[in-house]
Amino acid sequence: MSNAGPSKLWLYGPIGFFVLLVGAYCAYWFVAEDLIEAGVDDWVEEQRLDGIEVSFASKDVRGFPYRFTLDVDKPSYHDMRSGIRWRGDALEIVMQPWNYRHAIARAPGRNEVVAFGTSSTALIDDRSAISFRWDEDGITSIGLTLDEADLVSEFGDVSVGGLDVHFGAGDVDTRFNAEWNALSLSPELLEAQSYAFLGSDIQNGQLAFLINGVGRDIAEPVGERDLQLAALRLNWGPLKLGVKGKFDITPRGSIDGPLQVRLDDTDDLSSAIGAAGIGGPEVPLIIQAIGEASKDGQFLTLPIKNGELKFLGFTLAQIPPIFPPVAGSNILAQ
Repeated sequence: MSNAGPSKLWLYGPIGFFVLLVGAYCAYWFVAEDLIEAGVDDWVEEQRLDGIEVSFASKDVRGFPYRFTLDVDKPSYHDMRSGIRWRGDALEIVMQPWNYRHAIARAPGRNEVVAFGTSSTALIDDRSAISFRWDEDGITSIGLTLDEADLVSEFGDVSVGGLDVHFGAGDVDTRFNAEWNALSLSPELLEAQSYAFLGSDIQNGQLAFLINGVGRDIAEPVGERDLQLAALRLNWGPLKLGVKGKFDITPRGSIDGPLQVRLDDTDDLSSAIGAAGIGGPEVPLIIQAIGEASKDGQFLTLPIKNGELKFLGFTLAQIPPIFPPVAGSNILAQ
């Protein structure tokens, strides 16, 4: 009688299956690499037929096995019809092999942009990036991180440190959140808007809001529209401002509702405004009243009605419509 040993299938079977999986994945990755490179070439040709020139010194797809990374050297984009032009040192686009609806792009180095008759240059560090998510109907979210960036334009210069922006749009709402550590503005920008008395450095702050009834198609509202301003924190020299509120959006596109405002360190703000000779005699009274109401973490409520923000009988600001009017509405009646 034969005395055969135990079967080795239990050992070799899983190993063989794993080898097959790895081989299939490798084949998939390299086939997809060829498809991505061919897709880029097809896209470039489509742009050329639409009057857009796209060029680069070289391109390459790498990242095996965990990702697809498209590296483009000296990319250039020029829309002959609009005159919009962009030229960069490099472009990197990253996608995961298992998710074709999410991409991360980086453009470190020097980026030159010409648009609407003006030119500007952005110097971006290699840790800054922008990400996109999309579905069959278009973009659903955008995330931007600028670790360090300098924007130079004919109007003035801006330096950015630690900026994070997140934008999301669904069918019936839109979400936005931006936080920053530091912004620096050149004197040209400050003097043009009479903000020089605040100084050139904006410290850490935040802007966050939610719009209901407005999705990806901003011109087509879905039901009643309203704006929820979750937070606006602005620390700009002597200005320590906090704002929040919930507003209806009227058919003509204006906001209507209570605005909650707080000011901290109002003595420094009043002194800076007085030294700059800005505003009338009512300005210190308004600042003092808001400062008193802001004690113990509180806010002062100010109404916005018919496009005007008023306090103590004074019009603090004229607020124009900030959303498209509803089609067919009588905007003069609003």
